[in-house]
Amino acid sequence: MPEDRKNSGPDFIGIGAMKAATTWIFQCLVEHPQVCSNSKKEIHFFDKPEKYQKGIDLYLSFFKDCPSHSFDKTQDRRIKGEFTPAYIFSKQAPDLIHKHFPNTKIIACLRNPADRVISHYRFNIYKNGRLSIYKDFSQAIRKDKEVIARGRYYEQLKRYFDLFNPENIFIIIYEELKKDPAREIKKLYEFLGIDSDFSPQSLSQKKNVTGDKRIKSKRKQPKK
Repeated sequence: MPEDRKNSGPDFIGIGAMKAATTWIFQCLVEHPQVCSNSKKEIHFFDKPEKYQKGIDLYLSFFKDCPSHSFDKTQDRRIKGEFTPAYIFSKQAPDLIHKHFPNTKIIACLRNPADRVISHYRFNIYKNGRLSIYKDFSQAIRKDKEVIARGRYYEQLKRYFDLFNPENIFIIIYEELKKDPAREIKKLYEFLGIDSDFSPQSLSQKKNVTGDKRIKSKRKQPKK
């Protein structure tokens, strides 16, 4: 792979999990002056075969407006990356990411599986998603095995730890993030090698790190 092609890839990739504050984390990243503001969220390149089959040039095109050599002193010292929360659950994503970008830094945020699945269900119903076919939460977790499976973090993360240098994997615990967001974001900045003293605007705004939405529905909702 040509040197310019190799350097045009992402410096970091956020892999999830879903409903674990990834949107808020990503916002804190793109607000940082050393992170390319054209970094992307929800590309779904490595978990959607129809996208991956179009070739790696398609993926690299998402970063065309970011510096090619992230830490080249002759250019803006900015890093770039993406967040696609579905990557943590995808079986093929770890291998494909490692194939093309073995040195990229991996970011994961884990949330209490029980709380995560309730949030996932509520949001899916709010969006009229595929779980809407079930009469209630209880039926959804009985009929749709994926709903519970997404909370089995060990087997999901193991696929990444088996491939990537553990020093290039950063795990945020959602509950710790909610308790002290400034501290956890500082740790993330340190992991990425950018100014950890920077305070993103999102820290001073009203937080919605759960991403939950209360939905109005006649169907019985799970107790939280």
